[in-house]
Amino acid sequence: MKKMVKITLVSLIIGFIVLNCHDGFGSVGGTITVVHTNNENWIINYNLDKKVVGIMLGPETKTYHESSWNLPENFELVSEKDGYTWLKRKDSKGFRKLSFNIKTYSEMVLYAPQPFTVFDKGVSINTGPLGFSCKVNLFGISEKIYEFLPLFTFKGAKDEKIIIPGESKTENVSIPDLGSFVFFGSKDAVEETENLQLIIDDDFPQSIQKHIAPTVKRVMAYYDKNLRHAIEKKLMIQMTYETDTTVQYLIGGNAQNNQFSGKARGTVAEEDVEELVLMNKAFLAHEMAHIWQVKLGEDNMRWYAEGGADLLSYRAMIDMDIMKEDYLINRINECFTESKTELEKTSLEAPQIQGYPQLNYTAGMLTLIAAEFATAADGTRDDIFKIDRELGKTSIDSLNNFPQEAFNKTLISLGATQESVSAIEYFIHNKHENPHKAYMNLFNKTGVKYEVNEDRLLIRE
Repeated sequence: MKKMVKITLVSLIIGFIVLNCHDGFGSVGGTITVVHTNNENWIINYNLDKKVVGIMLGPETKTYHESSWNLPENFELVSEKDGYTWLKRKDSKGFRKLSFNIKTYSEMVLYAPQPFTVFDKGVSINTGPLGFSCKVNLFGISEKIYEFLPLFTFKGAKDEKIIIPGESKTENVSIPDLGSFVFFGSKDAVEETENLQLIIDDDFPQSIQKHIAPTVKRVMAYYDKNLRHAIEKKLMIQMTYETDTTVQYLIGGNAQNNQFSGKARGTVAEEDVEELVLMNKAFLAHEMAHIWQVKLGEDNMRWYAEGGADLLSYRAMIDMDIMKEDYLINRINECFTESKTELEKTSLEAPQIQGYPQLNYTAGMLTLIAAEFATAADGTRDDIFKIDRELGKTSIDSLNNFPQEAFNKTLISLGATQESVSAIEYFIHNKHENPHKAYMNLFNKTGVKYEVNEDRLLIRE
């Protein structure tokens, strides 16, 4: 049991959503043309309607950019203090047009949007990492971050079918600001139903693959029923697999909009199949939770996105009898042990920038356990769903620009005291010289049930 939970964590800590950030001054449009010339090569053309001095490509992904991006001599990729990679001119001047080559990159990119998903019968490119936001120089005085909203045109190699989620055309397409995986390849690779598009590698282990579609359909129905909205567009799921006898089986990926991509590799031994099936179901439920859950704030609230997706997925799987409740109890206590050292070094506010992204999952989930108890949770499995549903009633402006205040007000509306809400906020925004003591203070103020056993806290549901 304990082994399963630890392996599952490997699959979950990689999921990531880039949250768009801008100063509200305006947007940059124009077009981006994506041309797939062959299996390995792409041409990207930017033709923007305003001059920009930088385009944000997402969290730093140095290996991918250095090995795959072939920029003109006067352009470069710069990693800034915010932890993001920006595409800029070396002379810092503004630009509207740019054309360059990219090579397909099949490796998993940790804690960042996956740039490509490579299948036996095709390949998908993620438009998100081509630009999440941009900087504009205002009158030569200051730089402001604008929304990046170009239209996309996609051109495939000979005989390639292009599939864009929710779109029938391939020219001048408006893509959501988190990006979309756009598939180039054989139409035969796509299994399509009324509400699902599924692309799975032919060589994906059959013992695991046969559980993917049924699990997705069950979880989809559960989230539709228990969260604030039913999904309107088709869900697209892309799963690839690479045989690797040197490592244990693991899976990771990321979700965005109505899609997610999973990349699996490693060995699948017959004696481990039951454990690995559960691991994959946990991965699917986690990534799907991102699609339904409230989008709160920016990177400073990633603890809510990742800790929340973990807690939502565990509760859902327990409720559907996919997972035993003991697994969640065990994971909660592992999160306590795993997060203590990192909380000495950084707060839960954007720990990924400090190099501790896993804290979003461990301390993030424990913070939401505390929030459940703070709202007079009665021990039922519905509590995190109730918080997310209530939070979803908040205006988009408040969720984006005043996320902590929106979260605090939601807890109070559900019965939390100001003292417990203040304790949660203090825990989030500070690093702690004594994390053990900090957790005890958080749990005492919010009513979390726990036992002290030597140097450990054993949390009970």
